[in-house]
Amino acid sequence: MKQKVIVPELIIIRAVSCLAVVLMHSITMLIGDPEVNRGLNTARLLLLFATPTFAYMSAFLIGYSKSQRPYFETLWLRVKYLILPYLIFAVGYACWQHYQWGAPLVDRIRYNIAGGYHGYFVLVVFQFYLFHPLFRPILERVPAWVGVPAAGLVNIGYLAALNLGLVSIPYLGFHAYRLLPAWFFYYVLGYYSGRDRDQFQLVLRRWWPLSAALLACGAGLLLRNALSGFLPDVTSQRFEVVLYAAGVILLAFPLAGRARRIPSVLNLVNRASFGIYLLHWFFLELFRRWVVRIPGLPKPAGILLLFVLAATAAALVTFALNRWRWGAYVVGRLGVDGSKARLAPPPGSAAAPAEAATR
Repeated sequence: MKQKVIVPELIIIRAVSCLAVVLMHSITMLIGDPEVNRGLNTARLLLLFATPTFAYMSAFLIGYSKSQRPYFETLWLRVKYLILPYLIFAVGYACWQHYQWGAPLVDRIRYNIAGGYHGYFVLVVFQFYLFHPLFRPILERVPAWVGVPAAGLVNIGYLAALNLGLVSIPYLGFHAYRLLPAWFFYYVLGYYSGRDRDQFQLVLRRWWPLSAALLACGAGLLLRNALSGFLPDVTSQRFEVVLYAAGVILLAFPLAGRARRIPSVLNLVNRASFGIYLLHWFFLELFRRWVVRIPGLPKPAGILLLFVLAATAAALVTFALNRWRWGAYVVGRLGVDGSKARLAPPPGSAAAPAEAATR
């Protein structure tokens, strides 16, 4: 049997993004007054690349995959292993919120299913798969140097209109920030970079100063608008985050792609990343009660302790549930094991052309 070949950036970036989500929410749990703890608030803002990068990696897989599986079979697999866990956790968190806050159970279930809890990322990714047959013929005709900036303008324009209150979209049971235009850039960038992975990496290595400038400009605009109080909301659905997340992706992508081995911790996190994403908020709320009772514990230390506890517990539960077949329908399937797969070589190396053919 031919050994599976995987790209290292897929594992590394997804694992780092998963941990960034947990750390960001750990800060949210313990930050207190953001005006008083401006350093922690700045760190939280700089972690906003995480969910967009998750979305990007899903689109990367769409472009990179050479599977000949029929479209509706692919869609059905996403329903089983993405939508079903999403619905289960939407109900589970609604029950928890009903118990903790006294929120009306039925209303909370409806709210969560419509994208009202942190698992909304699943709805975004499912739209990538749902609308891909519509956009793929267009993207195949449009070169990346045109398609990526155009998608960025659409995405930034849509979010800016919502962020700044320039338009008012009535609530029709589905949050406007969960719709595809709010994430379109990550879909287009992910598809192109997955489809032409080697060429894309080589271009990014050559033009890395532009990626660094984009990162700096995006981060500067984000921090200025947020810390000044102009747009204080800490959410990845801000128009500046598109620039910032793009800079992170375009710098991290070629760096991670040169890895010759996957660190064990990142491999484990990647395998359980979907389950960690869904479960971590529950464990954050659970462990927070104990962490805040530790006398004399500095806030940064409390945040790191909460982060480690929640990420570890969520990963352990994900691996445990996947020991049974039905567990994958609850927390999703485990990702590919990077320790048992062959890593695709860095683009430009002598082995690259031969390896690429085995994908």
